Amino acid sequence: MLGIKQDRLSLGPDMLHLTPDNIAPWGMVGDGYEEAAYHLGIDDNEALNEVGTLRASMLWSRPISGLSPARAGYFGPKISLEPSSLHLLSFYYRTEGVGDQGAGFYFPAFPDFMDYYFLADTKGLWRQFVLVGWVSQDTQPFWPYFAIFHKGTVWYEQAQVRQVTLKDGFPTGGSSQWIVR
Repeated sequence: MLGIKQDRLSLGPDMLHLTPDNIAPWGMVGDGYEEAAYHLGIDDNEALNEVGTLRASMLWSRPISGLSPARAGYFGPKISLEPSSLHLLSFYYRTEGVGDQGAGFYFPAFPDFMDYYFLADTKGLWRQFVLVGWVSQDTQPFWPYFAIFHKGTVWYEQAQVRQVTLKDGFPTGGSSQWIVR
């Protein structure tokens, strides 16, 4: 993805390590947001690994003119990233019935992702999202957020954040690159 041979790269430890014990379910309805009903939980039946899958389902919503769309999901543990450093964000996700922009995440450390980033509908198939990007110079500690925005269900699994280093160093700065496979 970066055009660098893999043997020159090194990944640091996972700084996110989402587990059922360190996530916080959360939703925005009322007070400026549309009405909606959600179900949030751990889905062991869909798990790709032994930890379990974060599941967020929007059961119904009522669009209301002038209000922000309702949303719900999971906050991960608060993390701090070194400013101007290169990091990898990776996770698997699967959607059913949400359509495009029905699932997304909030990870404000990267300049290209200062607001919600919306994911493509997978129509029931697991996809991996991988982002390698430079952390902004003025980043602050934050809580990553994985969310649902439309009626349907989204599953998130194996989310991780790791610092990327090169054995012989590299210039700092640049734009973020991401792929979905």
